[in-house]
Amino acid sequence: MQVFAIRSRAERLYALLFVFLILFWPCWAFTTTWLLILALVVNTAIFAFTVWQVSGVEYNFLKGMSMIAMTFESGCINLTFIYIPIVLLYYYLLSIRKAFQSISRRESAQSWFANTVYNRFPSREAYEAAKQSPKWFS
Repeated sequence: MQVFAIRSRAERLYALLFVFLILFWPCWAFTTTWLLILALVVNTAIFAFTVWQVSGVEYNFLKGMSMIAMTFESGCINLTFIYIPIVLLYYYLLSIRKAFQSISRRESAQSWFANTVYNRFPSREAYEAAKQSPKWFS
């Protein structure tokens, strides 16, 4: 149990840095003020809608992304920092697609996200141990 408590800090860091990059990437992409504001508003609206759609009772979006990051750790933080944003972006884009596919059925998006996170773990015991880690973003 103690191993997950120590490691959970890194997974939270990965998820928080990823959310920061997702929300503020237009600041690096646009130089025109009105385009920047428009991009920030649209980007934030898509992010908020996706988070609302896929966050369920068991865990929310950030906790799910943290658990996904936990399953992709390589053991070398330098290598993990290189590929974990790409992996989390992949799962975020899948979440956006599922959120818009199930606009009228939020439960469908929630169960999809819960199954996606659950299927990343090699066994039920590993999933339960990760779930019992410190209260991440509850």
